[in-house]
Amino acid sequence: MNKPIRETSHKTDRVHLRAMARLQRIHREISAGRHPSLGVLAEILDVTPRTVKRDIAVMRNLLSAPVKYDRRQRGFIFEEPGWTLPVQKMTEGEMLAFFLAERVLRFIGHSNEAVLVKSATAKLAAHLPEEVSVSLSELLGAVSYQGVPASTVKPATLSRLARACIESEILEIEYYSPHSQKLSRRTIEPYCLHNFAGDWYLIAFDHLRKGMRDFQLSRIREYTATGRWFTKPANWDSNKYLADGFQMTRGGRPVSVEIVFDSFQAQWIRERRNFHPNEEREELENGELKLSFRIGKNGLSAVARFCMTYAGHFRVIKPNELRSLIRQKAGDTLKAHK
Repeated sequence: MNKPIRETSHKTDRVHLRAMARLQRIHREISAGRHPSLGVLAEILDVTPRTVKRDIAVMRNLLSAPVKYDRRQRGFIFEEPGWTLPVQKMTEGEMLAFFLAERVLRFIGHSNEAVLVKSATAKLAAHLPEEVSVSLSELLGAVSYQGVPASTVKPATLSRLARACIESEILEIEYYSPHSQKLSRRTIEPYCLHNFAGDWYLIAFDHLRKGMRDFQLSRIREYTATGRWFTKPANWDSNKYLADGFQMTRGGRPVSVEIVFDSFQAQWIRERRNFHPNEEREELENGELKLSFRIGKNGLSAVARFCMTYAGHFRVIKPNELRSLIRQKAGDTLKAHK
């Protein structure tokens, strides 16, 4: 079990953020046992094989990575299974800046504006000195965005829990459940922080439930370090995990969902991508649009709430369980408005 590396050399601290992102992706591909070659890594990272070769040299020489080329597998491996990259130190200000930027990018999503923001940020980072002054009043006057109502989380909490995810540190938390309306003490292994619609969630393995759970940060009343650490499975993928559910509701046997929007509502649906990470879209006759995706059965309640947002302009093709939920919610709404 690897303990977190809390100190890094001044040379490592100087590695450019973009280069560090490449090293993290290289580490992830090798750790997953995919035995990636120079060509494969170059394609994944959208750089030249020469750049990848230089990155591998940085990992060996500056980070002491036990990486080598395995001729039998025709790709790179770690001679020491479980080796991890050193944790990059960040000041509280840098961590706060990250979460502010993350929140902005979450709201604008994958639009052209998001691409421009990311591109501009990368170019600025390449030319700015280590310290720079910005007039916040001028910045706030030039940029504005509005999101959906979201719960409030203290920056210090975000920073501390992010560090726990990075260092694979086991925590004890006191968590409030709105279903039971009770507080419970949990021992958790935090995997990553996830922001959905402005709300922050901590995806973690829950020792009490013996499975992965999504803990909304605003419901964590307190957290305590245990002084113990854990090792994440090499094949764990946050994208695959999130694709199992719909709007932070997940679990249950896999089911296929098909929803058709009429020609009127389809105009607005086309402008928005994506409602689910693995959704497929099919243009139908008369301007209708069909959305298809697979989720865990427990996520159907969230899909039903999503559909009711477009009441009168959609129909559910499958599954039957979702059709029943829609009828129930529509009936309850009619009863409440007699």
